Amino acid sequence: MTTEPLDRERPPRRPLVWWGACVLLLAIGYADLWRGGVTIGPVCLVLAYGAAVPIAILRG
Repeated sequence: MTTEPLDRERPPRRPLVWWGACVLLLAIGYADLWRGGVTIGPVCLVLAYGAAVPIAILRG
């Protein structure tokens, strides 16, 4: 009877980084819109929904 160690791979951290960037961009965008911003908020939201979320989905 042989006992082989179980290979338990850790989940890759890179998808978590992309999803964290998505959450951060969304939070910054909505917070800026909430306080009345008209430039930074929409740019952050466009970057989040147009780039960061699709990248996170494709890489995750």
